[in-house]
This record gives sequence, C-alpha cells and structure tokens, in this order.
Amino acid sequence: MSVPLSSAAEIADPKPTRIVGVDVARTLALIGMFTAHIGSRYDASGEVALTFQVVAGRSSALFAVLAGVSLVLMSERQLREVPPAVSAVRISIAMRAMLVAMIGLFFGALDSGVAVILVNYGLLFLFAIPVITWGWRKLMALAAFWLVASPTLTWLLTPYLPTPSGRVTSLFSLVTPMESTSELLFTGYYPVITWGTYLFFGMALARLDLRRPVVAAALLVGGSVVACLTLATSWAYTGSAAIKGALTADVGLPWSQWPDLADRLKLGWAGDPALTSWLWMPVWAPHTGTMMDLLHTCATAAAALGLGLVATAAIPAPWARSWQIFWGAGAVSLTLYVTHVVLLAGPAIGGRALLAHTVGALLIGMVFAATRHRGPLEALVSAALRQPSATTRL
Repeated sequence: MSVPLSSAAEIADPKPTRIVGVDVARTLALIGMFTAHIGSRYDASGEVALTFQVVAGRSSALFAVLAGVSLVLMSERQLREVPPAVSAVRISIAMRAMLVAMIGLFFGALDSGVAVILVNYGLLFLFAIPVITWGWRKLMALAAFWLVASPTLTWLLTPYLPTPSGRVTSLFSLVTPMESTSELLFTGYYPVITWGTYLFFGMALARLDLRRPVVAAALLVGGSVVACLTLATSWAYTGSAAIKGALTADVGLPWSQWPDLADRLKLGWAGDPALTSWLWMPVWAPHTGTMMDLLHTCATAAAALGLGLVATAAIPAPWARSWQIFWGAGAVSLTLYVTHVVLLAGPAIGGRALLAHTVGALLIGMVFAATRHRGPLEALVSAALRQPSATTRL
C-alpha cells in the first residue's frame, strides 16, 4: 500500500482554517493500509475476509488521490503571490519528488513484505509539475482522459515489456534499470502511468473549496453513488456466462474454475501480464489497473475525503482542536508509513500486530498534533527544501 505525504503548507499552518478533514481521510487510509498488510486475508470459513475486501486497492488509491490534494495545498500560498512564484513551486515539487524517491530506495531494501510505494510517488509527483497552475475543470478533464488513455497504453505495451519480477523497488533495483523502470511505470504494483489518474483527480479536488459544506457533501454523496454504480456494473458484467468464459480462458483456466478466479481477484491482481483481454476493462478488482478499477477507486477516494470533511464540519467549535489532535496521524503519514515498514521488517509481534500498529499510529499522531510539531521525516523533507516560510509547527 501507499502513503500520502502531508504537505508542508498544511503542516506549517497553525490557523483554524487547516483542512482537518484531509487528515481524517489520510488516517483512514493509513489504517486501511495496515489492515491490508497485516490483517487476516481470510475469515474462519476460508473465504476472503470482508475487511480485506473493503481496504484492498481502495486504501492505496485514497493515498494517491490525497497526494494530489497535498501538492496543490502546498503550492497555493506561493501561487497567490504577486507575481506568482510558479517556478519556485515547480522546483519545490521536483525536489520533493527526488527526496521522497530517495527515502523509498533506502527503505524499500528492508525485508518488510510491503510493496513500498515511495519511489513510485517520487516519479508521480513529477507529473504535477507542468499542470500545477491548472484549475479544477482542466485537471478533472485531464484525470478523465488519463483514466481512459493510461490503461489503454499500458495494456498495449505490456506484452512487449519484461515480465515483472515482483521485487520492491530499492537501491538494489539500480543494477537492473530497464526492468525496474518498466515495473515502476507500467507493470509493477503501483504503476506510475495509470496512477497519474489518481494524482490529477486529487489535484482537481483540491482546486475546489474543500471548506465549503456543499463541496464536502457532494464528494461524499457523489463518490458513494459512483462507487456503488461501478460495483453493480462490474458484478452485472461478470454475471454473464460468456464473459466468465472469456475471462477464465484469458488466464488459462477452464470456465468451471470461474469461482476460483473470482476469489483470486478479490485479493488483487497487481503487475501480472496474464490479464491481456480487453474484456477485463469493465471489471473491478484491486490493483488490476482497468478503467473500471480506476473509476471505482477514484469514487471511493472522493467519498472518503467527503466523509472526513463532513465529519469535521459537524464537530462543535469547542471540540475542534481535540478532533484535530485525534486525527493527527494524518499529518505525519510519511513518518508513520516508514515506521510501519521498519517494524514489519523486524521481529513478528504476534496476532495483535494490526491493533498495535493502529493504536500506535494514532497515539504517535496525537503526540505530534498536540505538541504542534512535524514528524521527523516531514521535517527532514521540509528542511531539505529550505523553504524560508516553513516552521516546525502544526
């Protein structure tokens, strides 16, 4: 799973106008990631666990959408200057991309069992540089175009690309640059080309006034409706005997093994070139990179962000600061994500690992929020960028 990087502008802003609803969404995505990584994938009956089905694919997509939101929030103050500091914003994004990728190369080398996304994030951030000044309409149109074009391009090229190794991108990947680049861009767990859809969609959402109740409600309701419609469409589509036969044949299985394939798809199908038929495009399954996958996960991300914004708006003013502190994990998500990876690379902590990681992340986030400090890695990135206006306060 992935992690959204809290923007420097958000972290540094001590004003009550801070968009705490974004932190709520980040924290939910963080917990979803923990569940996907260390929660049980199967229930007592041997079926794919419902909790895993809820978070698989959706949590990582939410992180990526929120990354787009954060990049815009980070840039807004500089873009409001007269004249606008567009070049400074673009340089800042490029440096942030490099720093995040470097962190990813280092921690990706740990034997954590996690597909560390930070190198992919670094490359993804570069996509934002030429469009960072665009308004929400142009960004939404770009996201819609990317949703259609990127799976098309990926599926056209995949047969000619190296078979994915399944290895996490790290310092060791530098010895196989062609294979690693292919996996980063097209065939890996978080292919940067298709994930550009999430980045542009998040940037478009951030260009809306997220503080307006009507926007929050529209994201919650609209995202929920589209998410349900896409699921219903996928279920109806795969209910056809002809479609089941074609899809099972595409992966080399007899029609009678459709139930086995359906269960396999619930776990996700990342970076596997076996899905070659264009008949997969209307199917939703985690990490398949189909058009339906991108549309559904964009919708669930919008709904989650809307939920965080609506819930925050409903909190009475006297409790606003306590609410912000409780969801402080969302403001130090890079630090918590890397900590999670490091812990998974260490000794196992038994059957209560999910509870320990979740409670630990919430408590650590509360401490940083209560003391108004950045997380260590957030502070490191900010210091490296040398932004004169940045502080170490929330």
